[in-house]
Amino acid sequence: MYAWLVDWLCRPLPERGVYKNSKEAFLALVGFSVGLGNFWRFPTSSFEYEGATFLIAYIVCLLSIGLPLVIMEISLGQYLGLGPAHLFSRMCPVFSGVGWAMVLQLLMITVYYNIILSWTLFYLGGSFLSPLPWSHYRHEHDSGADSLKKSYESAGLYFNQSLGGLPVESENPYELHPRMVLCLAVAWVLVVVCLVKGVRHTGNVFYVTVLYPYVVLLCLFGLNYKYINLEKLIANLTTVNFEKLKSLKIYSEAASQTIYSLGVGHGIVMVASHNQIQQNVIRDSILLCLMDVVTSFFCMQVVFSVWLSVKSEIEEDIKDISGLVFKVFSALLAYENTSLWAFLFFSVIFALGFDSQLLMVAGVTTSIFDQYPQLRPYHPFVIAFTCFALFLLGLTMCTKTGIIIFNMMNTYTLRHSMFFLTLLEVVIASYLYGYRNIFKLMKKELKLWLPLPIRWYLTATWTVITPLYLAVTFGYFLYSEDWSGPKDVYFIIGQVIAFGPMVLVPLFALHAACTKEKNSVSDLLRARNDFHTSRYREDDFVCRRMNAIPMHNFAFSLDSENYI
Repeated sequence: MYAWLVDWLCRPLPERGVYKNSKEAFLALVGFSVGLGNFWRFPTSSFEYEGATFLIAYIVCLLSIGLPLVIMEISLGQYLGLGPAHLFSRMCPVFSGVGWAMVLQLLMITVYYNIILSWTLFYLGGSFLSPLPWSHYRHEHDSGADSLKKSYESAGLYFNQSLGGLPVESENPYELHPRMVLCLAVAWVLVVVCLVKGVRHTGNVFYVTVLYPYVVLLCLFGLNYKYINLEKLIANLTTVNFEKLKSLKIYSEAASQTIYSLGVGHGIVMVASHNQIQQNVIRDSILLCLMDVVTSFFCMQVVFSVWLSVKSEIEEDIKDISGLVFKVFSALLAYENTSLWAFLFFSVIFALGFDSQLLMVAGVTTSIFDQYPQLRPYHPFVIAFTCFALFLLGLTMCTKTGIIIFNMMNTYTLRHSMFFLTLLEVVIASYLYGYRNIFKLMKKELKLWLPLPIRWYLTATWTVITPLYLAVTFGYFLYSEDWSGPKDVYFIIGQVIAFGPMVLVPLFALHAACTKEKNSVSDLLRARNDFHTSRYREDDFVCRRMNAIPMHNFAFSLDSENYI
């Protein structure tokens, strides 16, 4: 039995897997980009900036940063068939640290992201009980869950003491929560099961995890219909605060949400690297951005309708996922006393985050396999070992003080490095490699014909608008950080996390300069020869060439069977 299992797991895998068809490739892009950020970060930012104000700033940012970066990253990833670490080492060797910094960022996100999924699994298990366990979790002197306010207090107390470890009553603040450890282990086992056979089989998962949330969210909106005040809902859609719209802060927050949601600058290159070469980049990029903004808008309405029903009962603002999902929504579900809807809701939250988590972990392992191709025959064991290592790192957030570590990771992981690395990426691709070379690559290798308006738009954004927007935003966040006065350990560690990935850029540049041998400095700033000639599989390159879209198929052509 053991020998059969080892033989089955170690069956030869393709050198580097590709998605079975264009539908799975597009669903992978949607699964990676559309996630918990749309359900949580976007609505809370919308509340802060009043109604449609943030939506306008977000659309401006999407056109200035989001769409141009998505087209650039998908094109480069799809052409070269490698993750960000090796893309930049070939495009501009002296800046190879940019790609590895993105991988490090991705690794840090996966550690705390799976904590959210483990919380969701914990609540998912509790939804099978009736009444819901958080509906009666209160102090001894409390009585009955008569009101929505008491349901919220009960849900908050349940989360804080069951998962958050607050108040810390134990003498050992680093004592592990057994239930949290179990849920985290289950979450990582599910990741291993879905990734163990490679990306070609992972595509089947996306049919469920990507499509299922839309159906249930629509039903959830209908369930909450009796709480909806149509006048306030319409006002939320039409209210624009022009004073806030003039401020730099709202556009900086919109940029942060755009980069975090779409996954540019830290992962979408990896997702596209598994595409077949005939995948239509322009079509997929536009549809992805449309899906992102529509999903964010729809989630805003679902969350806003719930928030309206509890706002009068709850005095505090909800700005984090623990407060929104595990307190506000849990309180409403407990108030309704419906186990079925509790199960559906938390299964949606899990589905929204799980496909993103799968692809982020795949981004880390892809970089390992690209660096050490000899490990590909041992693909299942590398996946299992990587997930086990990340599970061990996640145990730090399963302690009595774990919620503090989680909040620190969630706050600082994408704080400054995100903008710095994305800015470097645009400068390297547009100026050092050359935006004209990207156009040639799209035409010659990806077989895409770009209409002049799209070329003008991409030229303007890649060379001026996007780098300028990112530079201003990066400077704004540095300026708005409170650097004065004494700082506690939380702030210091947070800044180490925020700036940590950036340190890899000069370190790798120094290494490249010291090991350049006969190469000149200018050689380190130019694309290597293998950037133009290599593909991740010669046999796959042949089949991708044979199936390439003919030149007469324009960017928006819908007459190919490969289109969705």
